[in-house]
Amino acid sequence: MIIALALVAAVLLGIGFVLQQRAASQMPISDMLRPRLIIDLMHSPQWLCGIGSMVAGQLLSAFVLGRTSVSLVEPLLAANLLVALLLAAAITRRPLRRSDWIGCLVLGGGLSAFIVVGRPTAVNAEASAVRHWLVIAIIAGVAAALVLTSRMRPLGEQATMLAGAAGCLAGLQDGFTRNVMMTVQQDPGSVIRYWQPYAVVGVALTVILLEQSAFKAGTLRQALPAVTVGEPLAGIAFGVVAFGDQLRTEPWAIAVEVLGLAGMVAGVYVLATSDLLSHAVGEPTSEHPAAEGDS
Repeated sequence: MIIALALVAAVLLGIGFVLQQRAASQMPISDMLRPRLIIDLMHSPQWLCGIGSMVAGQLLSAFVLGRTSVSLVEPLLAANLLVALLLAAAITRRPLRRSDWIGCLVLGGGLSAFIVVGRPTAVNAEASAVRHWLVIAIIAGVAAALVLTSRMRPLGEQATMLAGAAGCLAGLQDGFTRNVMMTVQQDPGSVIRYWQPYAVVGVALTVILLEQSAFKAGTLRQALPAVTVGEPLAGIAFGVVAFGDQLRTEPWAIAVEVLGLAGMVAGVYVLATSDLLSHAVGEPTSEHPAAEGDS
């Protein structure tokens, strides 16, 4: 049941990402990384539908996170890329290529291997404050470095870097969400006294701004894979370090777990090369309509 709900959340997220990118690609380039981008997007019915789908997926994933380990949920949410690819095929009315099917099989195989062999288990044991804040600092530091570096790169590379930063922070957000859900289950009235609920909101708003800026800077093919890879890797790291999520530690199991994660990354990379993820969505527009042909 938990796995089914996580996959439904992935479907909602995949639909949301496609709709958001189609709307964000039409916004002025000067809006990137500015709150103005979100204000302008709020006038787009397509974007609002995309945000609605994404929020529904996030709420469902929050429900799931409150009942199992981050290390189990995160890989399942990576299936949103498969949903985006299928939706792209429907929009363009083009069949999936052989490489697309191979990417689906590699991603699905890696995901299955990690979950079946690793058997991620929630322990709900809070780590020491040092370990907790260390993993937060590392994940946030990687995201900040990607954002700062992106400002010196061409738009296509900016899209990938900003999306990678959004993915890292989304994994961090998932960890905070699990912490909030655990508190709600134990003592609902006390949750407002902790900092995590406010961190969830602040990080979520930052993730939205980074994602929309990435969608503006490049195609879905350039942005979505980085989010898809960044979120589970950051989420699994947070779950293992901060919550003590357990994976099987026999040498052969560790080898399969690593291969499973590598398969997920490889599958995402293969799917990222699909033309469907660029033809199904709007190309980024420049600041002035007259220059569109040059963008």
